[in-house]
Amino acid sequence: MLSIYFLNVRHGDSMVIEYVSDDGNKHYGVIDSNIPPGSTDPPALDILKQLGANRISFIMITHPDIDHFRGIYKIMEYFRNNIDSFYSFPIGRHIKSDAKKLKKYAEEYAKQIKGTDSPLIKSASKEFIKILIEIKDNIGIENWYDETGYCNDIFPRGFNDVIFKILLPDSTTKSYIFNAIQSDNGLIDEPKERNNEISVALLVEYKNHRIILGGDAPNKKWLLHQNYLSKQGKKLDASAIKLPHHGSKEGCSLESLQYIAGERAERVYGIISANGVSHPHFDTIKNCQETNIGPYCTNLSKHCRPLIREVYPEIDPELSRTVRLYEEDLTENNIAPCQGNITLNIDNFIGIDRQYENLCLYRGEFDSIVL
Repeated sequence: MLSIYFLNVRHGDSMVIEYVSDDGNKHYGVIDSNIPPGSTDPPALDILKQLGANRISFIMITHPDIDHFRGIYKIMEYFRNNIDSFYSFPIGRHIKSDAKKLKKYAEEYAKQIKGTDSPLIKSASKEFIKILIEIKDNIGIENWYDETGYCNDIFPRGFNDVIFKILLPDSTTKSYIFNAIQSDNGLIDEPKERNNEISVALLVEYKNHRIILGGDAPNKKWLLHQNYLSKQGKKLDASAIKLPHHGSKEGCSLESLQYIAGERAERVYGIISANGVSHPHFDTIKNCQETNIGPYCTNLSKHCRPLIREVYPEIDPELSRTVRLYEEDLTENNIAPCQGNITLNIDNFIGIDRQYENLCLYRGEFDSIVL
C-alpha cells in the first residue's frame, strides 16, 4: 500500500509518503513543507509522529521558495541521524563537494537576513542555513542528490516496488545558483521566477497508477517535457496530479494539464494545495473540467463561493450554507478549508480520503442533490 498525504498548509506544499511493503515494513518520505499561520510546527512532522515513523527514507525540497521548505529543519532535527537521503533542486554539482562554495551559498542567505525587515524572510533564511548544515553534518554530502532529467530514476531506500522518476527540471537546465554565487551580486538580484524554473516535478508509480507531483514547474517546462517524451513515443497519462504551482495560470495551462492528464477514460484526481485566495486561478478550475480532472482543493477557492447560487439559483439556502461554507463561516484572512488534508491511497485501486468531504460544483456533486 502506498499513501500520499497532501497537507493543508495554506499557501504552500507539504507531502508525506508512506509505503507499507508486503512484509509489513513501513517507509516514509517527505516532499516540501510549510508552516501555516498560527502554527509553530510543520504539519508534516505531526503526521509522521501520528504514523509512528522513527526513520525517514528521504526528504526532498522541490525548489528554494519559502512556502516549500519552512519546517524542514524541524523535521530533520527530530529525525537526526535517522534520515537516509536528501533530494533537492539542482544547485550545481561543485557546490555540494566544495566546502568553500557551500559556505558561500549559506552566506547568500545570511545576506538576506541582513538586507530585509521581514521577520518571515529572516527566519526562513536562517532555517535554510540550518538545513544546509544539517545535510553536511548529519545526512552527509554523499547522500545529497540534486538530479535532473526528463525521466531520471531515483531509488529511495525501502521503496522497493515504487518507481520514482524526476521529470523536471530537464537535464539541460543549468542551475542559476552556481553562477549566482560566483558573481558579486549573488542570489539577491535573481528574479523569483528562476526558482520555479528549477523546481522538481516527480512521477511516482505504483501498481500501474501514475501520480504526478508537479512542484512549481511552469508551463514552458511542461511543454518542453511533452516535446521530449513524444519523440520517445511515450505519455504521462497520470492517475492523479498534484497540480503545479498551487493551481496558478503559470503552471496549469490547458495544454499543460492535457499533457499531464493524458487520455485516461476515468476521471483523474487533481489535488490543489492552495490558500483559496491567491490560488487556484479560476482558469485552472475550468481547465480541469476540460481535461477530465476532478479538482480537490485544500482550501475553498474564492471563485467557488458565489457560483453555487448562480448555477443553482433554486438551491435551498440552508443546504447551501451546509455544503458551501458561507462568508461568515470563513476563518481569518478570508480563508476556509474545503477538502482540508487530502490522502491518496494506492494499491490495486486508487482512492481518496479527505479531512472535510465538502461537495464540489466542478466534480458534479451538486447535481444529485439539487436537480
